[in-house]
Parts: sequence; C-alpha cells; structure tokens
Amino acid sequence: MYTCDMTVRTRTTMNLDPELVARAREVLKAKNASDTIRQALNRVIEDALFDELSNWQPGDLTPEALSQLRESRPAKWSGS
Repeated sequence: MYTCDMTVRTRTTMNLDPELVARAREVLKAKNASDTIRQALNRVIEDALFDELSNWQPGDLTPEALSQLRESRPAKWSGS
C-alpha cells in the first residue's frame, strides 16, 4: 500500500552544541541530527501532555476536555 507524507518541513539554521547533539542522538538511537531534534521535540511535547494529564482530577475529564486533548496530541498518537 502506498502512503503519501504531506508533512510540511522547514529548513532552519541553528547553532547547536555538536557534543550535545551527539549525546542526544546516542540516547535516542536517532539516524541523524534532524531525526534527533525531531525525536527530542516530540519527547518534550509528550512530557508536557503527561504532566498536564497527571494534574487532572476525575471531574476534569469532560467530553469537551477530551476533545481538546485529542486535538493537541502528536500525530503519531492519532492512529492514522
């Protein structure tokens, strides 16, 4: 089955510590620097979502709140 990735990508120049990127790449088992940064950013987003969820109380899980959570989750969690 053929799938088409319609993700928009942007080229950006950044000043990064090469040793820090190398360490992160090793920890994340990433293929290259771009993959390292992408994985690290996804981890930051996942951690923030987890922190937000861990502070919720049972009454906070309304249908509206769940809908907002679904809209803010990373694409890889959407099941598509």
